[in-house]
Amino acid sequence: MFRATAKVGLPDDRLGLLRIPADGVLTPRLDSVRPFEPEGLPEEERRPLAAAGTALLVPVRHRGELRAFITLGEKLSDREYDPQDTEFLSAAAGQVAIGLENLRLEEQQREFDKAREIQQGLLPQVIPQAPGFQIAGAWQPARSVGGDYYDIFGLGEDRLALVIADVSGKGLAAALLMSNLQAAVRAFAVETATPAELCARVNRMISGHITAGRFITFFYAILDTRTRRLAYANAGHNPPLLRGADGQVRQLDRGGTVLGLFRDSVYEQEVIGLRPGDRLLFFTDGLSEAANAAEEEFGEERLAAQLGAFGAAGAEEVKNGLLRVVSEFCGGMFRDDATLIVIQVE
Repeated sequence: MFRATAKVGLPDDRLGLLRIPADGVLTPRLDSVRPFEPEGLPEEERRPLAAAGTALLVPVRHRGELRAFITLGEKLSDREYDPQDTEFLSAAAGQVAIGLENLRLEEQQREFDKAREIQQGLLPQVIPQAPGFQIAGAWQPARSVGGDYYDIFGLGEDRLALVIADVSGKGLAAALLMSNLQAAVRAFAVETATPAELCARVNRMISGHITAGRFITFFYAILDTRTRRLAYANAGHNPPLLRGADGQVRQLDRGGTVLGLFRDSVYEQEVIGLRPGDRLLFFTDGLSEAANAAEEEFGEERLAAQLGAFGAAGAEEVKNGLLRVVSEFCGGMFRDDATLIVIQVE
Protein backbone atom coordinates (compact mmCIF):
# COMPACT_ATOMS: atom_id res chain seq x y z
CA MET A 1 0.00 0.00 0.00
CA PHE A 2 1.30 3.44 -0.95
CA ARG A 3 0.30 6.02 1.64
CA ALA A 4 0.84 9.76 1.86
CA THR A 5 3.68 10.63 4.26
CA ALA A 6 4.24 14.33 3.48
CA LYS A 7 2.13 17.15 2.10
CA VAL A 8 2.19 20.85 1.28
CA GLY A 9 -0.99 22.94 0.95
CA LEU A 10 -3.38 20.22 2.10
CA PRO A 11 -5.15 19.65 5.44
CA ASP A 12 -3.34 17.34 7.84
CA ASP A 13 -6.07 14.72 7.71
CA ARG A 14 -5.27 14.04 4.05
CA LEU A 15 -2.17 12.09 5.11
CA GLY A 16 -4.32 9.45 6.76
CA LEU A 17 -6.83 9.21 3.91
CA LEU A 18 -4.57 9.00 0.86
CA ARG A 19 -3.78 5.31 0.41
CA ILE A 20 -3.31 3.57 -2.94
CA PRO A 21 -2.90 -0.22 -3.39
CA ALA A 22 0.58 -1.10 -4.63
CA ASP A 23 -0.89 -3.78 -6.90
CA GLY A 24 -3.83 -1.70 -8.13
CA VAL A 25 -4.77 -0.24 -11.50
CA LEU A 26 -2.93 3.08 -11.11
CA THR A 27 0.62 2.00 -10.34
CA PRO A 28 1.33 0.16 -13.64
CA ARG A 29 0.44 3.40 -15.46
CA LEU A 30 3.09 5.41 -13.58
CA ASP A 31 5.91 4.97 -16.05
CA SER A 32 6.46 8.73 -16.50
CA VAL A 33 5.11 12.11 -15.40
CA ARG A 34 1.49 12.18 -16.51
CA PRO A 35 -1.82 13.98 -15.88
CA PHE A 36 -4.21 12.40 -13.42
CA GLU A 37 -6.87 10.55 -15.43
CA PRO A 38 -9.54 9.12 -13.11
CA GLU A 39 -11.33 7.24 -15.91
CA GLY A 40 -11.00 3.48 -15.45
CA LEU A 41 -9.71 3.68 -11.90
CA PRO A 42 -11.57 1.84 -9.14
CA GLU A 43 -13.27 3.93 -6.48
CA GLU A 44 -10.63 3.15 -3.82
CA GLU A 45 -7.94 4.69 -6.04
CA ARG A 46 -9.86 7.45 -7.76
CA ARG A 47 -11.55 8.96 -4.70
CA PRO A 48 -8.51 9.78 -2.48
CA LEU A 49 -6.54 11.24 -5.40
CA ALA A 50 -9.47 13.37 -6.50
CA ALA A 51 -10.03 14.53 -2.91
CA ALA A 52 -6.40 15.69 -2.80
CA GLY A 53 -7.01 17.81 -5.92
CA THR A 54 -4.55 15.77 -7.99
CA ALA A 55 -3.77 17.13 -11.43
CA LEU A 56 -0.37 15.55 -12.12
CA LEU A 57 1.34 12.32 -11.03
CA VAL A 58 5.13 12.03 -10.77
CA PRO A 59 6.57 8.53 -10.31
CA VAL A 60 9.65 8.06 -8.12
CA ARG A 61 11.57 5.07 -9.43
CA HIS A 62 14.86 3.47 -8.48
CA ARG A 63 16.36 0.93 -10.87
CA GLY A 64 13.01 0.59 -12.57
CA GLU A 65 11.07 -0.10 -9.37
CA LEU A 66 8.32 2.26 -8.28
CA ARG A 67 9.29 3.37 -4.78
CA ALA A 68 6.87 6.30 -4.38
CA PHE A 69 4.94 8.88 -6.35
CA ILE A 70 4.16 12.57 -5.98
CA THR A 71 0.76 14.13 -6.62
CA LEU A 72 0.49 17.78 -7.62
CA GLY A 73 -2.56 20.00 -7.78
CA GLU A 74 -3.25 22.67 -10.40
CA LYS A 75 -0.61 25.40 -10.74
CA LEU A 76 -1.40 28.50 -8.71
CA SER A 77 -0.97 30.52 -11.87
CA ASP A 78 -3.79 28.47 -13.49
CA ARG A 79 -1.42 27.69 -16.37
CA GLU A 80 -1.00 24.18 -17.76
CA TYR A 81 2.03 22.08 -16.91
CA ASP A 82 4.39 22.38 -19.87
CA PRO A 83 7.30 20.17 -21.08
CA GLN A 84 9.79 22.24 -19.09
CA ASP A 85 7.77 21.55 -15.92
CA THR A 86 7.71 17.84 -16.77
CA GLU A 87 11.47 17.74 -17.31
CA PHE A 88 12.09 19.53 -14.01
CA LEU A 89 9.73 17.20 -12.09
CA SER A 90 11.36 14.09 -13.60
CA ALA A 91 14.76 15.34 -12.45
CA ALA A 92 13.41 16.15 -8.99
CA ALA A 93 11.84 12.69 -8.72
CA GLY A 94 15.23 11.20 -9.54
CA GLN A 95 16.77 13.04 -6.60
CA VAL A 96 13.92 11.91 -4.34
CA ALA A 97 14.56 8.31 -5.44
CA ILE A 98 18.23 8.63 -4.50
CA GLY A 99 17.26 10.10 -1.13
CA LEU A 100 14.81 7.27 -0.43
CA GLU A 101 17.42 4.67 -1.36
CA ASN A 102 19.96 6.29 0.94
CA LEU A 103 17.44 6.23 3.78
CA ARG A 104 16.76 2.55 3.10
CA LEU A 105 20.47 1.75 3.14
CA GLU A 106 20.94 3.69 6.37
CA GLU A 107 18.11 1.76 8.00
CA GLN A 108 19.57 -1.50 6.71
CA GLN A 109 22.96 -0.56 8.14
CA ARG A 110 21.38 0.22 11.50
CA GLU A 111 19.76 -3.22 11.48
CA PHE A 112 23.09 -4.84 10.59
CA ASP A 113 24.80 -2.93 13.39
CA LYS A 114 22.22 -4.12 15.91
CA ALA A 115 22.49 -7.69 14.67
CA ARG A 116 26.28 -7.53 14.76
CA GLU A 117 26.16 -6.25 18.34
CA ILE A 118 23.87 -9.11 19.36
CA GLN A 119 26.06 -11.61 17.57
CA GLN A 120 29.30 -10.40 19.09
CA GLY A 121 27.82 -10.31 22.57
CA LEU A 122 26.82 -13.97 22.43
CA LEU A 123 30.20 -15.32 21.34
CA PRO A 124 32.67 -16.37 24.07
CA GLN A 125 35.01 -13.59 25.11
CA VAL A 126 37.46 -16.02 26.75
CA ILE A 127 37.79 -19.62 25.57
CA PRO A 128 38.18 -22.16 28.39
CA GLN A 129 41.24 -24.40 28.24
CA ALA A 130 41.91 -27.83 29.75
CA PRO A 131 45.02 -29.87 30.51
CA GLY A 132 46.06 -31.92 27.49
CA PHE A 133 44.05 -29.84 25.02
CA GLN A 134 44.42 -26.58 23.13
CA ILE A 135 41.19 -24.91 22.05
CA ALA A 136 40.80 -21.89 19.79
CA GLY A 137 37.74 -20.30 18.19
CA ALA A 138 37.06 -17.44 15.81
CA TRP A 139 34.29 -15.65 14.00
CA GLN A 140 35.13 -14.01 10.67
CA PRO A 141 32.27 -11.59 9.87
CA ALA A 142 31.15 -11.09 6.29
CA ARG A 143 29.69 -7.91 4.82
CA SER A 144 26.19 -9.03 5.74
CA VAL A 145 25.10 -10.38 9.09
CA GLY A 146 24.49 -14.09 9.39
CA GLY A 147 23.33 -16.31 12.21
CA ASP A 148 26.59 -18.05 13.13
CA TYR A 149 27.05 -19.06 16.74
CA TYR A 150 29.65 -20.94 18.73
CA ASP A 151 30.16 -21.48 22.41
CA ILE A 152 32.51 -23.31 24.77
CA PHE A 153 31.74 -23.63 28.46
CA GLY A 154 32.38 -25.88 31.44
CA LEU A 155 30.05 -28.70 32.50
CA GLY A 156 31.32 -29.51 35.95
CA GLU A 157 34.75 -30.95 36.58
CA ASP A 158 36.77 -32.28 33.61
CA ARG A 159 34.07 -31.67 30.98
CA LEU A 160 33.58 -28.98 28.37
CA ALA A 161 30.54 -28.30 26.18
CA LEU A 162 31.32 -27.39 22.57
CA VAL A 163 28.66 -25.80 20.38
CA ILE A 164 28.59 -24.54 16.81
CA ALA A 165 25.47 -23.58 14.86
CA ASP A 166 24.18 -21.59 11.92
CA VAL A 167 20.74 -19.96 11.80
CA SER A 168 19.23 -19.76 8.32
CA GLY A 169 18.79 -16.27 6.93
CA LYS A 170 20.56 -13.03 7.72
CA GLY A 171 20.05 -9.75 9.50
CA LEU A 172 18.48 -8.89 12.81
CA ALA A 173 15.97 -11.76 12.69
CA ALA A 174 18.76 -14.35 12.41
CA ALA A 175 20.75 -12.72 15.21
CA LEU A 176 17.70 -12.67 17.52
CA LEU A 177 16.98 -16.32 16.79
CA MET A 178 20.60 -17.09 17.55
CA SER A 179 20.21 -15.40 20.95
CA ASN A 180 17.20 -17.63 21.65
CA LEU A 181 19.27 -20.64 20.68
CA GLN A 182 22.06 -19.71 23.06
CA ALA A 183 19.58 -19.25 25.91
CA ALA A 184 18.06 -22.68 25.22
CA VAL A 185 21.45 -24.40 25.05
CA ARG A 186 22.62 -22.84 28.30
CA ALA A 187 19.33 -23.79 29.98
CA PHE A 188 19.31 -27.42 28.85
CA ALA A 189 23.06 -28.14 29.00
CA VAL A 190 23.08 -29.71 32.45
CA GLU A 191 25.69 -32.27 33.47
CA THR A 192 23.31 -35.20 33.03
CA ALA A 193 22.07 -34.26 29.53
CA THR A 194 23.64 -36.22 26.70
CA PRO A 195 24.24 -34.55 23.33
CA ALA A 196 21.32 -36.44 21.79
CA GLU A 197 19.00 -35.40 24.61
CA LEU A 198 20.06 -31.79 24.41
CA CYS A 199 19.45 -31.66 20.65
CA ALA A 200 15.95 -33.07 21.14
CA ARG A 201 15.11 -30.61 23.92
CA VAL A 202 16.43 -27.57 22.08
CA ASN A 203 14.63 -28.67 18.92
CA ARG A 204 11.29 -28.93 20.75
CA MET A 205 11.74 -25.46 22.19
CA ILE A 206 12.90 -23.89 18.91
CA SER A 207 10.15 -25.57 16.86
CA GLY A 208 7.52 -23.75 18.88
CA HIS A 209 9.06 -20.31 18.35
CA ILE A 210 10.57 -20.31 14.86
CA THR A 211 8.91 -18.76 11.82
CA ALA A 212 8.09 -20.81 8.75
CA GLY A 213 11.01 -21.43 6.45
CA ARG A 214 13.71 -20.93 9.08
CA PHE A 215 15.84 -23.63 10.66
CA ILE A 216 19.13 -24.08 12.51
CA THR A 217 22.03 -26.40 11.77
CA PHE A 218 23.52 -27.40 15.10
CA PHE A 219 26.38 -29.46 16.52
CA TYR A 220 26.79 -30.18 20.22
CA ALA A 221 29.59 -32.13 21.87
CA ILE A 222 30.82 -32.89 25.37
CA LEU A 223 34.57 -33.30 25.78
CA ASP A 224 35.67 -35.36 28.77
CA THR A 225 39.18 -34.04 29.29
CA ARG A 226 40.05 -36.79 31.78
CA THR A 227 39.10 -39.82 29.66
CA ARG A 228 39.78 -37.99 26.36
CA ARG A 229 36.44 -39.03 24.97
CA LEU A 230 34.14 -36.84 22.87
CA ALA A 231 30.39 -37.47 22.82
CA TYR A 232 28.52 -35.58 20.08
CA ALA A 233 25.28 -35.22 18.14
CA ASN A 234 25.04 -33.45 14.78
CA ALA A 235 21.71 -31.79 13.90
CA GLY A 236 22.20 -31.20 10.19
CA HIS A 237 25.37 -29.14 10.58
CA ASN A 238 28.48 -29.28 8.40
CA PRO A 239 30.21 -32.38 9.83
CA PRO A 240 33.27 -31.39 11.87
CA LEU A 241 36.53 -32.93 10.70
CA LEU A 242 38.76 -35.10 12.86
CA ARG A 243 42.28 -35.55 11.56
CA GLY A 244 44.02 -38.32 13.42
CA ALA A 245 47.70 -38.43 14.27
CA ASP A 246 47.97 -41.03 11.47
CA GLY A 247 46.74 -38.50 8.88
CA GLN A 248 43.33 -40.09 8.40
CA VAL A 249 40.37 -37.68 8.27
CA ARG A 250 36.82 -38.57 9.25
CA GLN A 251 33.59 -36.62 9.53
CA LEU A 252 31.50 -36.37 12.68
CA ASP A 253 28.06 -36.78 11.11
CA ARG A 254 26.03 -38.93 13.52
CA GLY A 255 22.88 -37.17 14.70
CA GLY A 256 19.70 -36.17 12.91
CA THR A 257 17.86 -33.40 11.10
CA VAL A 258 18.23 -29.64 11.53
CA LEU A 259 16.55 -27.89 14.44
CA GLY A 260 13.17 -26.20 14.03
CA LEU A 261 11.54 -28.25 11.27
CA PHE A 262 10.03 -31.21 13.11
CA ARG A 263 9.16 -30.88 16.77
CA ASP A 264 9.53 -34.58 17.62
CA SER A 265 12.81 -35.27 15.80
CA VAL A 266 14.97 -37.95 17.39
CA TYR A 267 18.76 -37.66 17.47
CA GLU A 268 21.55 -40.20 17.70
CA GLN A 269 24.95 -39.63 19.22
CA GLU A 270 28.41 -41.10 18.98
CA VAL A 271 31.30 -41.32 21.43
CA ILE A 272 34.85 -41.31 20.08
CA GLY A 273 38.22 -41.54 21.73
CA LEU A 274 40.87 -38.91 21.12
CA ARG A 275 44.61 -39.53 20.96
CA PRO A 276 47.66 -37.26 21.19
CA GLY A 277 48.19 -35.51 17.88
CA ASP A 278 44.51 -35.56 16.87
CA ARG A 279 43.12 -32.31 15.53
CA LEU A 280 39.43 -31.34 15.38
CA LEU A 281 37.84 -28.64 13.24
CA PHE A 282 34.28 -27.42 13.78
CA PHE A 283 33.16 -24.90 11.15
CA THR A 284 30.20 -23.18 9.48
CA ASP A 285 29.55 -23.11 5.75
CA GLY A 286 30.89 -19.56 5.50
CA LEU A 287 34.34 -21.13 5.68
CA SER A 288 33.87 -24.05 3.27
CA GLU A 289 31.74 -22.06 0.79
CA ALA A 290 34.07 -19.05 0.52
CA ALA A 291 34.51 -18.61 -3.23
CA ASN A 292 37.19 -17.17 -5.48
CA ALA A 293 36.69 -14.91 -8.50
CA ALA A 294 35.80 -17.94 -10.65
CA GLU A 295 32.98 -18.84 -8.18
CA GLU A 296 34.88 -21.94 -7.09
CA GLU A 297 34.26 -22.78 -3.45
CA PHE A 298 37.08 -23.58 -1.06
CA GLY A 299 35.31 -26.80 -0.13
CA GLU A 300 35.63 -29.34 2.64
CA GLU A 301 38.32 -31.34 0.84
CA ARG A 302 40.66 -28.37 0.96
CA LEU A 303 39.79 -27.84 4.63
CA ALA A 304 40.65 -31.46 5.37
CA ALA A 305 43.94 -31.12 3.50
CA GLN A 306 44.79 -27.91 5.33
CA LEU A 307 44.31 -29.61 8.69
CA GLY A 308 47.48 -31.56 7.98
CA ALA A 309 49.44 -28.61 6.63
CA PHE A 310 50.41 -27.10 9.97
CA GLY A 311 52.54 -29.89 11.40
CA ALA A 312 52.74 -29.78 15.18
CA ALA A 313 51.30 -26.26 15.41
CA GLY A 314 48.94 -25.43 18.25
CA ALA A 315 45.22 -24.70 17.99
CA GLU A 316 45.64 -20.92 17.85
CA GLU A 317 48.17 -21.13 15.03
CA VAL A 318 46.01 -23.59 13.08
CA LYS A 319 42.95 -21.35 13.51
CA ASN A 320 44.83 -18.28 12.24
CA GLY A 321 46.39 -20.25 9.42
CA LEU A 322 43.07 -21.61 8.19
CA LEU A 323 41.49 -18.17 8.20
CA ARG A 324 44.47 -16.75 6.34
CA VAL A 325 44.43 -19.47 3.65
CA VAL A 326 40.67 -19.21 3.08
CA SER A 327 40.80 -15.40 3.05
CA GLU A 328 43.56 -15.47 0.42
CA PHE A 329 41.47 -17.91 -1.64
CA CYS A 330 38.38 -15.68 -1.66
CA GLY A 331 40.27 -12.38 -1.78
CA GLY A 332 38.97 -11.45 1.66
CA MET A 333 35.39 -11.36 0.33
CA PHE A 334 33.54 -13.83 2.55
CA ARG A 335 29.98 -14.27 1.32
CA ASP A 336 28.79 -15.40 4.74
CA ASP A 337 30.10 -15.28 8.28
CA ALA A 338 32.79 -17.92 8.82
CA THR A 339 33.06 -19.48 12.27
CA LEU A 340 35.42 -22.21 13.44
CA ILE A 341 36.66 -24.05 16.51
CA VAL A 342 40.01 -25.86 16.49
CA ILE A 343 40.93 -28.45 19.13
CA GLN A 344 44.45 -29.84 19.33
CA VAL A 345 45.05 -32.93 21.47
CA GLU A 346 48.44 -32.86 23.16
